[in-house]
Amino acid sequence: MGKNWIILGVVLVAVVVVVAVTAVIIIDRKNSKAKTEDAAFEPGGKSFVWEKDGFGGDFVITLNEDSTYTYYEGGLSSYIGTGAWTVNDGILTLTEATGYQKIFNFNVKTNELVYIADGSDRFLYVNVEDGDRFIMRKDAKIELPPEAVKPTCVLVVEAGGKCFYANLDDNPSAKALIEKLNSGGITVEMHDYGNFEKVGALPWELPRSDTQITTRPGDIILYQGNQITLYYDENTWNFTRLANIGNVTKEALLSVLGEGDVSVRFSLEWGE
Repeated sequence: MGKNWIILGVVLVAVVVVVAVTAVIIIDRKNSKAKTEDAAFEPGGKSFVWEKDGFGGDFVITLNEDSTYTYYEGGLSSYIGTGAWTVNDGILTLTEATGYQKIFNFNVKTNELVYIADGSDRFLYVNVEDGDRFIMRKDAKIELPPEAVKPTCVLVVEAGGKCFYANLDDNPSAKALIEKLNSGGITVEMHDYGNFEKVGALPWELPRSDTQITTRPGDIILYQGNQITLYYDENTWNFTRLANIGNVTKEALLSVLGEGDVSVRFSLEWGE
């Protein structure tokens, strides 16, 4: 009788082992098949839509067959991302060709892209999280809003209880400033220099687009990539104009900024 129980126990163990091994083989085959399908998937010539709500509409990434891409974060976005894409070992990398110089990484899956936060930069208007999916959609296309309602922004300069509004320049430095200020305004402690400007340190560096220019009252200048200056008089030097307060005089600026140190807040105001 005891031998029978032993034999039965051995048989049951053998059955469990066979079932477990069979399950592992099936799972492994399924995973191998999925990996093979993922590897065979060609993302070029396709558009992918973020599974969440974009910035006023669908966030669409279009991968062109010539290895260039375009993305648009939604109908309220004033920025169109462009650049080149590559795929290595199942990882899609988007390399921005504009002044932002950003990089975005994705796992390439069959009919979808899965965002990899590690090693990727942030998008401008929306917060894409690690593991978020961009799903292939044949009818997806980037539709830009009419030019008449395209959102724009101005730089708000506030000091002494008064606000000035500055029009931003169209250069990589000004675009980088917009990106930084999109998460909130900053207050800069500024001091007088040379009897023609107020200057203060930025909390971060911006890319430089230096050219030889002569400033005028109201010019907002990036100096050495990490200092912001507000000019109330003329000066000629090699630096980057970020924005300009239009139709403002030296006297009007000094009446607010004063002759010594001053706290100046920089922020964005969006409109259409």
